[in-house]
Parts: sequence; structure tokens; C-alpha cells
Amino acid sequence: MRPPHVLLLPAWYPSVTSPRNGAFVQEQAVALRQAGATVGVLYPHLRSLRTFSLAGFRDNHFQTIIREESGIPTVRNEGWGTPRLYAWQMTTTALRLFKQYCQRFGRPDIIHAHTTLYAGVAAQALCERHGLPLVITEHWTGYEEGLASPRELELTTSTLRHAKAVFSVSERLRQTLAARVGFADAEVVPNLVDTQFFSLGKRQAPRGRVRVLCIALLAPFKRLEVLLAAVAELARQGFEVELELGGDGPERPRLEKLVDSLGIRTRVRFLGLLSQSQVREAMHRADVFVLSSEVETFGVVLIEAMSTGLPVISTRSGGPEEFVTPEVGRLVPAGDSQTLASAIEEVGTHLEQFDPEEIRRRVVERFSAPVVALKLINRYQQILQRLEGAA
Repeated sequence: MRPPHVLLLPAWYPSVTSPRNGAFVQEQAVALRQAGATVGVLYPHLRSLRTFSLAGFRDNHFQTIIREESGIPTVRNEGWGTPRLYAWQMTTTALRLFKQYCQRFGRPDIIHAHTTLYAGVAAQALCERHGLPLVITEHWTGYEEGLASPRELELTTSTLRHAKAVFSVSERLRQTLAARVGFADAEVVPNLVDTQFFSLGKRQAPRGRVRVLCIALLAPFKRLEVLLAAVAELARQGFEVELELGGDGPERPRLEKLVDSLGIRTRVRFLGLLSQSQVREAMHRADVFVLSSEVETFGVVLIEAMSTGLPVISTRSGGPEEFVTPEVGRLVPAGDSQTLASAIEEVGTHLEQFDPEEIRRRVVERFSAPVVALKLINRYQQILQRLEGAA
């Protein structure tokens, strides 16, 4: 059977304003293409009207952009949306973009949506209109956090039941879908990491301070105040530690003030938004990677760090429990700065106990691009063969 033509429709995807937003979908698209599939991306990018500005409007006035991005034919719309109308706006925009995609790149065999609300909803409408099978990968932490309204839960259940296959990026999220959405048939297919790009770094020479790295959206659910409190506690105890914090977001002003109030300004460096190359550089100069989130459906940045050989410390927040083992790092309770501080001290004091090559090997075997892409292509082909047999 020939490799399938897959059209990805994501809820989040890299853009000029958010270059790392949904980067895991773009990386999956590249991996699928490298594994032999024909791949395209349809992205109705609707920025919230809450962020509206005249400057932003000049760059986002409902224009359609058709181009190759990372070697993937991509048809995107740059516009504005409002939460109450997202389902309708995503759907009408996707229907229009689909026609343009087919004219330029041909009709796909299957549509793979990333996140049900509202990419999956739009993809369902496309599939029903054009007679195509639908696959959905769910990533959203909102089901775990109770952020979905009753209407959104009903819409999610209905959309998932129309899909020929539903993937969850972690076992924890699969269980959440069963408990809160009433959908128990999801399969676990993890996110992937480009292990060729996130290469093994050289061990740093001892420098007197343990360098901790965290890269995250500076948002409330990341609980970065817990990490800052842990750094402050270690400094109070006389443990030499410094933190590099990559990323940006609405919490940055509050976190900057907290750094000053905790008296750790000389120990914390805000890196801002980072390119993928800058992320790798930061990982190569770090000693340990830490993520202090309240909820993580997977935690892609953790396996990126592990791919470079870094030991990792994460909260028990959902996805990380499935791959953070004592051999690669430590798991700590969410919201507990004292225990997090102890874990940083323990790992930072005994770095020689963590073998970078072994940490990386575990990622390559489970999460490398060829492994995950082949699993997806096999499922696509099973779905298409089943439909051909039923025709």
C-alpha cells in the first residue's frame, strides 16, 4: 500500500508571534514526511480579540498564506477570533482553506486533527463534507484542570466518536478522557522529539554552582513561583545554584518582582523567548532541567532535555510520570517547593550518577521521530485499508 497523504489540522502551530506554540505538531509533520508520507498542514490561526491591537491588525487581517514551512506545504489563515465563536470560525475558515489546499497540493487521504477543541470540530466538518476519515490527537490539559464547559465536554465527546482513531499523548490524559469526557477508546501515542537535533551535549566542567534550566510558558499553571521558592530555599541553605528561565508569558512581570522579593536576582536569569537552536544551547550548558507544572499532559520539553543527556526533575503532573524514572531524574509533588529544593540539591550534588548516554537512549527508543512516525503511518494505513475493504 502506498504511503498515505495526510493533512494535519492543529489547534496550535508555530507563528511569527509564537514560534514555539505547537512546535510538536510541526515536528510530527516533518517526521511523517521523512518516513515516506505525503504531508500538508491546514492552520486557521485565530488570535484572540483580547490581544487585539492596531499593530497586530496590520499583520493579521484575515489573509491566507500558502507556502512551505520546514519543507511542509502549509495553508494558514492569519486572523482574529472570539471564544464564543471559535467552533464556527475554525470550521468556516478550515473549509475555505481546504479547497485552496486541494487545488495546490491534491486531495488528502486522511485528516489528522491535533486537539479536539476546536481543530477536531473543524476537521470533523471537513471529513463529513468530503468523505474523508478523521484521526484526532488530544493534547489539552484543560480537561484535567476542569476548564471545559458542559457544552464543550458534550462537543468533545461527539467529535471523538466520529473519529476513526483517537490518540492521547499520555496514559494520564487517556484516563482523563474516559473519566471526564466519557470516551474510553483512545490509544496512547506520545509526542516525539527530534533526537538528531537535540543531540548529546558535552559535560560542563565544575563551575561552583549547579545550573538549573527551565523552559516554559510563563503562565499560572506552570507554577514557576514554586521553582523560584525552591531556588531561594537552596540559596538560604548555602547551596550554590543558579536558574536560567526560558520563555515568556503573562506571568513574567509578577515573577520578576518575586525574584527581587526573594532576594535571588543574582541567581536567576530570564532568557525570554528562545529559538529551537537557543533552547538546545541552553540545555547544553545546563546541569539539570526542572519543570514545576501543576498539570502536564505530556511534557515535550522534558524529553528534549533528556535527548541532550540532561537529568530532569519534574512534578507529578500527569504525563511526566510515564518516563521520568530514578535512572533519569526525580519526580516530586506539585506545589511543594521544599521537596523540589531537596531534589535539585540531590541531583545537582550527584550528577555523576546520571549517565547522559543512558538518559538519551531511553528517549531515542521511545520518542524519536522514526519510532513515532512509523506507528502513526501504520495506523493510518490500517484505517484506510479497513475503509477500502468496507467499500
